[in-house]
Amino acid sequence: MVVYLYNFCNVMAYSIRFINQEKQGKDMQTVYSHPNLNKRDFKRFVIAGVLGGTKLRIAVYGYTPKKPVMIFKTEQTSDSIQTLIDSVNDALKQAKEHYNIEISEGVIGVAGPVSQDRTQVQLTNLSYAVTSDIILKNSMLKRVFLMNDLEAIGLGVTLLDADELIQIKLPGVGYKNPVPRGNKAVIAAGTGLGEDILVWSRGKYWPIASEGGHCLLAGKGPDQQKIVKFLTKKGKVLATPLYEDVLSGRGLVHIYEFYRKQPKMAEDKKIAKAMKEADDLAPLISKYGIEGKSKPCTAALNMFIKFYANECFNLALKGKALGGLYIVGSIAVQNLPKFTDGLFAEEFLSPHIPEHPIMDLVRNIPLFLVKSSDVNLLGAAQAAFNPEILNI
Repeated sequence: MVVYLYNFCNVMAYSIRFINQEKQGKDMQTVYSHPNLNKRDFKRFVIAGVLGGTKLRIAVYGYTPKKPVMIFKTEQTSDSIQTLIDSVNDALKQAKEHYNIEISEGVIGVAGPVSQDRTQVQLTNLSYAVTSDIILKNSMLKRVFLMNDLEAIGLGVTLLDADELIQIKLPGVGYKNPVPRGNKAVIAAGTGLGEDILVWSRGKYWPIASEGGHCLLAGKGPDQQKIVKFLTKKGKVLATPLYEDVLSGRGLVHIYEFYRKQPKMAEDKKIAKAMKEADDLAPLISKYGIEGKSKPCTAALNMFIKFYANECFNLALKGKALGGLYIVGSIAVQNLPKFTDGLFAEEFLSPHIPEHPIMDLVRNIPLFLVKSSDVNLLGAAQAAFNPEILNI
């Protein structure tokens, strides 16, 4: 089996789905997209995986000329896995037992910077390292390479259908069409913040790995600068704040904690109790912020959206993303109203005065929100079917 390890982030499972948890750990689920598979419909099959800071997903895809089609996927929390090898071998076993498929190729995406020879990676948000040697010695795989997860997301984005995207309307501009073969940019706030740029060459898009989420955060205007100062002063970050210290699940919590300490930002008693009992505050901040039931939640969510728009502006310019800028991840999907009610778009266009020459470029950059939760798996499968993309 050829496995290329990719970085993190999501392809939609098609057809009938059902859950099977037999002979698996209590944390693992398997979703079958094609329970009644006709193998003759597919020329080849591959393993595609994504290991991120929150979840590990391993999937099997079949080849079609249009794009890879998911057969099934397994999913579990990243902190519950004993070894990556166990999960890979489990997927291979299921492919054989349920479909009589023996797989010889694959890609696994990993959330972290990958070594130049693509043999090892240290995850950025987990105390966990992945090396190709260990996988080769403990599985049926014949070749293993590592790649960044945002590269996988980027490749997946190029294969999405129109109904898997929501375009964000820019005030005074409307909707712009992506420039054919124009550069694309991808940004994904989740456990951390990932970024990627895709360029067209030799008849296809090629992803460029990035660790842009770890760039220094200065803050735009006095309000954001107060938050940066708060993060530094209160020891919320290791050193100088980074963009992912505000654009991630924990980043939303950081912003909320700032507003809770501001005058006239007292929390409702019931909401305060719910916050105290919650294991993860970010979903609650989003919920109450969208509903408008909490002043600090609403303020935090609005500021989070502004930070997001500012970094999208930065990335769009760095990548000259006339082919589109794509916002990916569950945080964006869960907060969809805040991305489409005008706040995000207005902030995206606000860093410069309207007369600044660069704004002509910015106004022509299409903005999309990706609905698919498995776009990273789709991209990993695409790389497995087209290994030349890996430049190995």
